[in-house]
Amino acid sequence: MKVRSDVLLAFASDRGVRRIENQDDVLIYEPSDDEVFLARGRLLALADGMGGTVAGAEASRVALRSLLASWLDAPQGILRDGELAERLRVAFAAAQRALDEAAADNHRLDGMGTTLTAIVQRGPRVVGVHVGDSRGLVINEEGARWLTTLHTSALDSSRLTRALIARASGAADHEFAEPEIFDTELESGDRLLVMSDGLWRAIPESEGLAIIHSCPPREAVAELVGRARAIDGSDNASIVVLEYRGHDAEGAPEDVVESAVTERLPRLTAGRGPGRFGVAWPWVLFVLGLLLLAIASWLWWR
Repeated sequence: MKVRSDVLLAFASDRGVRRIENQDDVLIYEPSDDEVFLARGRLLALADGMGGTVAGAEASRVALRSLLASWLDAPQGILRDGELAERLRVAFAAAQRALDEAAADNHRLDGMGTTLTAIVQRGPRVVGVHVGDSRGLVINEEGARWLTTLHTSALDSSRLTRALIARASGAADHEFAEPEIFDTELESGDRLLVMSDGLWRAIPESEGLAIIHSCPPREAVAELVGRARAIDGSDNASIVVLEYRGHDAEGAPEDVVESAVTERLPRLTAGRGPGRFGVAWPWVLFVLGLLLLAIASWLWWR
């Protein structure tokens, strides 16, 4: 997929070193039609399947597919900022219904869940919906500005209090997770980040900010995910970075591909050379062998 020159966009995702599968999923959608793009903007989303429940990977993928399908079904024409938020809320509800339907079709999926953070960026305007413990923020020369809050228990920071949870019995028997709505304005040079908890929990905030400031988005996402793997690696880690360049930025559309995460190997250190005994022990064995042979010969000829 190609993105227009008003942004630099990159993403990366890694399953870590302890998980057997990657339950994170990332969505990036940009209309190819210029009129539709001006009316709708681009859609970014990240879903983190809940590892403590069944089918976390399936939950994140179902949620993002349904979110996109609902977004594409929106009425044609330019949407005002308030209408963008409402359309995102409708798409969010569609993701919840899709999880319920999947669980109703397959009871083994009952209880699967996922976080969901979805953002529409149209020019400098950003509108988003959020539930769970992924994080969204804007970074610039003045520092970081958080866009989302953490929906976790005060007693246990790893326990989600709000997420999309599939119920095989249907939506009538449980309440939808009401999303948090947020919006902001970007200035040229601002970087918008969305990242799963497997990344932001692993990397100290000061180190993460330093990496973001030090290199372009494509290199930054690979470095951040690689650092999360090296520091912790116990969870899936995913991130999307969008750098806003302004509507008048020049350049041809560029392909967006997942940045490759470099496998970080432990540093190799020079081993110690053999000590004195290590050098001498073959000669000791040789002399001992000759001595035993001499004793055996003497005993034979007596």
